[in-house]
Amino acid sequence: MASDGRFPSSFEAQSGVTPTRATLLQGALALVMLLTHSFDLLVENVGAVLTFTSALTALALVRARLRPPLRFEVPKLSSPGVLCGLAYFVASTWTLWAAAAEKPARLLWIGVLVGAALVAHVARRLRT
Repeated sequence: MASDGRFPSSFEAQSGVTPTRATLLQGALALVMLLTHSFDLLVENVGAVLTFTSALTALALVRARLRPPLRFEVPKLSSPGVLCGLAYFVASTWTLWAAAAEKPARLLWIGVLVGAALVAHVARRLRT
């Protein structure tokens, strides 16, 4: 992500070299989460975040099929592929809705993820 300009360049590593700073940051974040949350809570909330991001990925594939980005060559996705992507997005959304109805605090993790992504996006826009 650092080499793509989506993360600070201090986390970038040379080609073929392990990104030490990025690996240490990821490990530190994982340790903080492990030390501040119960294992059950971590599994539930990380699962919700993974479901959210995979649903967005499926929706992005559908969007790329319907309106391809200008600078990228997108392989043609078949109609069944679009339907499967939409079905996955709907099922994931329903799952997250049901999980949030049971424990609304799960939305906090997704909110933090969305907030961090927005801050990073705005910071990157301001830099360029």
